[in-house]
Order: sequence, then structure tokens, then C-alpha cells
Amino acid sequence: MGAFASTTDNIFVVRVHNDLKTRSGIDPTNDVVWTMNPYDDLVNARRIAAEHRKLAIVELGVHWAAFDATQFREIYGAMLDCLAGSGATVVVGTIPWLNWRPDSPVYFEMAYFSQIIREEAAKRGIAVADLWAATDLREDAISRPGQPCFMAPNCEGDNYHPSDIGHALIAEAYIRALDAALANPPPPNDGRCDFGKYLNALANARPVPGAGP
Repeated sequence: MGAFASTTDNIFVVRVHNDLKTRSGIDPTNDVVWTMNPYDDLVNARRIAAEHRKLAIVELGVHWAAFDATQFREIYGAMLDCLAGSGATVVVGTIPWLNWRPDSPVYFEMAYFSQIIREEAAKRGIAVADLWAATDLREDAISRPGQPCFMAPNCEGDNYHPSDIGHALIAEAYIRALDAALANPPPPNDGRCDFGKYLNALANARPVPGAGP
């Protein structure tokens, strides 16, 4: 949620909410829900859908490394159906680059997961904030030791989480996707949400040994 930004105003979620405040008809506090935890939010997708929010923004990031690619595609697609089936406008983000080296397996894994996100969103007419493209190999987007964060004095950059520049790049990508989504919302999917299939896919997901950063 942004612990490695230097101030709370620089957190990408705050930046996006400040942009939404300038848009008519959107109240970030009451109309918007972010999904960030790949376990809690997936299980609670039906509840999120029942809240009838106007806008659902998906940012599940690197934590998806707990699934293999086939499981990820099935679970992610089912989640999008349940969120879009609520009538909300849905915007999703790919995975941001988090200082993985191009010669490491996890770099290609996260690039591939980002492509799956693009493909599953495209099937449903859902706008994508391409965080991978915005941050890939951007060294200045990574927080560094010695750089303070807003939770200081017990917090500093860690060579992994986004810096202020990284948060700005992520926010800009979401804002561009929101421009597209709110200008041309996809047609309703008539409440399509196979929640049984969705929970079954989640329950059958198996951690992948050695996956992750």
C-alpha cells in the first residue's frame, strides 16, 4: 500500500484518489474499491461485487507468484467476471517491475503473468494499467537504502519496493487506464460470476516451489 513512499501524498493509491476527486460522479471513499490481496480479496469477491461500487481497481502484484500460470489465468479470469458482473467499471494493473534482473527466472515469470493479465482483461473489454511497461528496468523507480519513507525513523528503501518515482509511474498508468475506462465503459456482463468455479480454482491452487522474488 505504499510504505516505501517518502510521504503519504506520494503513495500511488493516494495519487489516484486525488485524480478521481477531480472527476464528476466518482467519490473515491464510497464508490471505489481496491483489490490488493490475492487471497482475502479473491475469497471476498462476491461480497465486493454485492457492494455495488462504481469502480473496482485491481492491483494484486507479485503475490500472484504463489500460483502457477495456468492456475493464475483461471483464478484471475474468474475474479474479473465476478467483479465486472457487479456492474462496476473495472480497471486492472499488470505487475510492476520490482528490481528483478533480466537474467533471473522471476523476471520472465512476472512478465508472463503481466501478459496473462492483459489477455484476460482484453477478453472482457477491461482497461489495463500497464505497470510492467511503465516501470520495467527503471532503476529510479526502486527505493534504495538510506532513502526515507513516511514510516521513518524505522523505515527506509529496500532495493525492492517502489520509490516515489515508482509510485508516480504506477499512478500515472492507472490514471491513463481510468481515462479510457470511464470514457468508454464496457457493456455489462449481465451478472456473470461462476463463484463456485472461482472458489474451486482458488482452493485447488498450489504454491509453486521457489516462486517469488
